[in-house]
Amino acid sequence: MNFVNKKKKEVSGGFWNILVVDDEEEVHSITKIVLRNLEFENKIVKIYDTYNIEDTKKLLNEKKDFALIFLDIVMETDDAGLILTKFIREELNNHTSRIILRTGQPGTAPEQKIVVDYDINDYKEKTELTATKLTTSVISSIRTYNELMTIKEHEKKLESDVKEITDKLNEKNNLIHNKIMNLNNKELISEISEQLKVPLENVKYEINNLILKIESKEISEDYFKQKVTDIYSIIEKLSATIDNAG
Repeated sequence: MNFVNKKKKEVSGGFWNILVVDDEEEVHSITKIVLRNLEFENKIVKIYDTYNIEDTKKLLNEKKDFALIFLDIVMETDDAGLILTKFIREELNNHTSRIILRTGQPGTAPEQKIVVDYDINDYKEKTELTATKLTTSVISSIRTYNELMTIKEHEKKLESDVKEITDKLNEKNNLIHNKIMNLNNKELISEISEQLKVPLENVKYEINNLILKIESKEISEDYFKQKVTDIYSIIEKLSATIDNAG
């Protein structure tokens, strides 16, 4: 964690976007003062401001890459921050942005109920957030967000790889099918079909198993590579069987 002067911002590696939602101008001003020179992982903090539910929803519909969102609970309604939390998590399906609820009226909504009922990452009273604690909360949230985004990119890569492999397997399967259809010996066709039945079922099983692992997020890169190797091995054996028969 480093504090840099304004000149260094020009050569920064980008931004960590943070949204501050609060109906008190002072909260926005203090947050900007505390975080104005904060740099983490070669990126500086860039702060966006909104003051009510409507403007916040509009901004969130336009911009998705907020690492952290500070939400005031009580604004135009006593549960404005909770409404926005539901909107972010359920309507926008955004589960990567970190959400910290802040309140100047702690008795309005019980902390335990909020933590249990809403998908938030922290709950703070505004009087708690000294400059040091605010900075610590921001860095911690950004670090978690960055890790989640890395995992998300990894999952996308795996899904892309699985699709590529599946397309190749389908293509290979079609070639095998065409070769069988071109054979003239009916008895041989029948024999080969029986020989292929089990391997083809194994291929289908391996592909389906791989897809399930991807969907349930229970797959590692090593596991993926091993399964792809297994599938290719089965396919090569099928090709050899057809080539020998032809």
